[in-house]
Amino acid sequence: MAIQQTTLTGTPQTIFTATADTAITVINFCNTASSVDTAIDVYVVPSGGSANASTQILNQVSLTQTNTYIIDTEKFILETGDAVFAAANDTGIVTATVSTVGL
Repeated sequence: MAIQQTTLTGTPQTIFTATADTAITVINFCNTASSVDTAIDVYVVPSGGSANASTQILNQVSLTQTNTYIIDTEKFILETGDAVFAAANDTGIVTATVSTVGL
């Protein structure tokens, strides 16, 4: 199992790219701000694709101050080059933690 962490910005950025066949077991989005609510967008992008409306899986999901949103009910199976992107409305306050396991 591997862990990768990224602090989100206001534009979609890669939070994980598969270098081999990989299962994402959980993604946590933690709002570390004590006084700012925000929202997140998340995209699952096939190799060579881009983060846009056709690859978006979460749109403006509310993430209140000091709370965490967890994606863990469905496992994402990625092939080499597939990626997960995310963005937050407020830069620097949301930490994305991706947990994966190779297949």
